[in-house]
Amino acid sequence: MDQEPIICPSCRAPIPLASAKYCPYCGKLITTGTSVKEQVTVYLVSIFLPPLGFWYTYKYLRLTDPKARRIGWIATALTAVSLVAAIWIGKATMDAYTKAMESYTNLGF
Repeated sequence: MDQEPIICPSCRAPIPLASAKYCPYCGKLITTGTSVKEQVTVYLVSIFLPPLGFWYTYKYLRLTDPKARRIGWIATALTAVSLVAAIWIGKATMDAYTKAMESYTNLGF
């Protein structure tokens, strides 16, 4: 089974060895960012800071590693769900605040 070469994120040159730690052309460190710690960080940012999750989405979807791309798609889904939930909660909070303020203004003082 022939593996697709890794593309350097810095110079975009194909790196023939999948086990290479550095790009032979520009010397940049090649990381796929797929450690468990990095995955947890990506997922937490996607859930608790929804707009910033799209930055991780872009970063991980650009990589050619299938595991990194999967992380990018999961981050996309988590960010979208979290953003919709944040908007829904914000709207519900504003509606409750508006209703409370209307009840105070209708007291007749």
